[in-house]
Amino acid sequence: MARSLFFILLFPFLTSSAENLPTSGTLLWRVSGNGLLSPSYLYGTMHTRDKRAFHFSDSVLVCFTNCSRFAMELKVDEINSEEVLSNMMLDSGQSVEDFLSAAQFDSLKTKIESSTGLPANLFVRMKPVFIATLLSGGDVLKDSTDKNSNLFFLDEYFEQMAKKSGMKVDALEQVQTQLNVFNSLTMSQQIDFMMNYVRSDAQPETLDTFIDHYINGDISVLLEGEEFEMLSKDFVSHILYNRNKGMADQVERMAREQSTFAAFGAAHLCGDSGVISLLRKKGYTVDPVFPSYNNQTEEGWNYVYPESTIGFAMPGLIFPEPDTIRLTNKTEVTNKIKYVRWFSQGINRYCIVPGYLGTGKNSLSEIMKEAGFGNNSLSKIKNPFTTRRDVRAYKMKPTSGYLFVVENGNETAVAIVYNPDILNHEEIKKFLSVIRLKVSSIAY
Repeated sequence: MARSLFFILLFPFLTSSAENLPTSGTLLWRVSGNGLLSPSYLYGTMHTRDKRAFHFSDSVLVCFTNCSRFAMELKVDEINSEEVLSNMMLDSGQSVEDFLSAAQFDSLKTKIESSTGLPANLFVRMKPVFIATLLSGGDVLKDSTDKNSNLFFLDEYFEQMAKKSGMKVDALEQVQTQLNVFNSLTMSQQIDFMMNYVRSDAQPETLDTFIDHYINGDISVLLEGEEFEMLSKDFVSHILYNRNKGMADQVERMAREQSTFAAFGAAHLCGDSGVISLLRKKGYTVDPVFPSYNNQTEEGWNYVYPESTIGFAMPGLIFPEPDTIRLTNKTEVTNKIKYVRWFSQGINRYCIVPGYLGTGKNSLSEIMKEAGFGNNSLSKIKNPFTTRRDVRAYKMKPTSGYLFVVENGNETAVAIVYNPDILNHEEIKKFLSVIRLKVSSIAY
């Protein structure tokens, strides 16, 4: 709960700028040219744990894994939380009640408790602008349903993937930059901003519609909501435009050093003063990256396309892990192979090893060893889950799991499905039925 509250307050829930928005239907943009040795990428995020925001198109994870550095707005684990929280508080002895009428204060308390599910007295010493930010993201604190069940916020999820992949992780801003934006508002401006949220009667379905537009890349539609209308032009200028220049400068610096995947609030991408336009004015080519198709199945599974044209759908969030192996059978390969293992969590556990070389039993044994199953032997079996000729099956012993080899011409990939206690065979059948080849190449 404390981490969720802290994240909401540091990453305000805003929509986007009103000027000349891209309506490309994608949140992913490629930055190239102007002397860059390799492309970098911009990805517009929402500061949310709603699982729908994690349904990336097939192009996102491919481009992510082709970068050496990840950049996000703030690195939360490097923030001095006590110092930040003290900046969010009113002067000693003051309460937000001191600046409101009795009726306004009663309305505020009711709104806080209905929006967050928490006692209002926890927040009455906060500056009004941070109370407004709390109200804008209160559903994250209150909602414990499946929609908000992800452990990480979207920004944090990318950060965790970057760390697991061995990527350098940097911040585009310092926390004081964001705090200065809020603290520059007068008390009257803060009160007006907060009371606009108090008077707001947005329903849960409003957020649902917002997220639907977000995951479809319909950024311009988001401006029609009342949340954007609550913000004064001066406030928008501070919280978006003035920060965009610093972000664009940081992206440029990082991209010149190494390929960078920069993920930040989608609001900062847009308009004549957005990061996309600012980078174009610097002489870079910034193009939308369109997906072959969305990687979410109707049942909510996610496709992953690592270094492979073979697509796997796996339940739950997907995390990569870098590794290097040496296959001992020298007739198959004589040098080290760097690859990325992809894990997901569900009833079963899935481990995907893409694009490995060699299909011999020694190669598979090495894969098993590197995946943590070195004490297991493999027995080739008739595939009990599918009649597909491009999927070979092996039984793992003594672990109650299966190893599948998926073939696409000269390319192969290994999928390990395991759970020492329970194996859901129907889920495995579904897993093998939705393996597919990428329908078009992704330019990266």
